[in-house]
Amino acid sequence: MKRLFTKRLVRNASLIFLVLALSVLATAQYYRIWSFRDYHFYIGMHRECHPVCQDLYHQRINPGDDVEEVIASTNPVRVERFENYIRLNYQEGLCFSGVTITAKDGKLVGAAAWSCTWDRTFFDALSQQEWNMFGSAYEIELEKRHAAKRADSK
Repeated sequence: MKRLFTKRLVRNASLIFLVLALSVLATAQYYRIWSFRDYHFYIGMHRECHPVCQDLYHQRINPGDDVEEVIASTNPVRVERFENYIRLNYQEGLCFSGVTITAKDGKLVGAAAWSCTWDRTFFDALSQQEWNMFGSAYEIELEKRHAAKRADSK
């Protein structure tokens, strides 16, 4: 009798452990949290970032999506258009966290979120050389804007 009770207890405990382990794995899969760093980012994203960050995290916004549709659906704080690039910013002024999406030729090519304590690149479809070209074009655009401001203030 005692042996039967022990076997049943071990079997039930094993079954409970298996169900708990599968529940933890399913939850981790759903929320895409596999490490403490992922958890830290997930909590920070919900507390600090624009809701577009959750769309990026859950892959509702992906590389190659049409930038005009993303602008219409997410309402960025600032849209910067220059040459064949568009940069969407979801933070205003001096911020300790933010989300930026970059598009080239009307299609999304890069998205990232950051804070003082974490950062996440959601996707990056440009080569280093293409990013260098983007940086040069952005720098020229910023110079034009500063020159225009200086001219307006005189």
